[in-house]
Amino acid sequence: MPIAAERFEMKILSAYLAEDVDPVTMSNSGRVERIWVNPDCPDANSCRDSDVGYFDLSEPAAANRALNSQGPEIAAGSFHYVRVEFCIGGPQGKTVRYKTAAMSEAVEAAYGGCGVTSERIEPAVEVGSNSAVTIALEYDLTTQPLYYAEGSPSCPSADTQTPCLGGITLTPAVVR
Repeated sequence: MPIAAERFEMKILSAYLAEDVDPVTMSNSGRVERIWVNPDCPDANSCRDSDVGYFDLSEPAAANRALNSQGPEIAAGSFHYVRVEFCIGGPQGKTVRYKTAAMSEAVEAAYGGCGVTSERIEPAVEVGSNSAVTIALEYDLTTQPLYYAEGSPSCPSADTQTPCLGGITLTPAVVR
């Protein structure tokens, strides 16, 4: 039985443009220009999910304003990927927090694997010297709901009050 999330938060480390991505390892290849770095990160390149608090995704417009709040100047270049990074080297703990109207309090959980969600930009986005770039995470919590799956091997803790996470897809895009 699907149910919409009233509150949905994830640990997000950074959002950035990448010149390219290695097709085998999916690691960044070439230059990376960060649009947003979680302010709790001690360093953009070695930040872990255990270093940061939750990023509120409950309301997409507010989440996208927050992702673009740092407004760094981007060096000139051609970028084929927009990426959002959730953790490096494996999750260090719980990475998502959610609540439905039927739940008395939010639940923290480990969600999926670890890594990056990315979209290839075709044609590549061309950025001029000292330009600003606006990105957006596209998602809809009403069409990608939580669900109840009592007794399911992938969700053994589900009951009528605590749903499991569904297939919530966060798709990054360049809005500019």
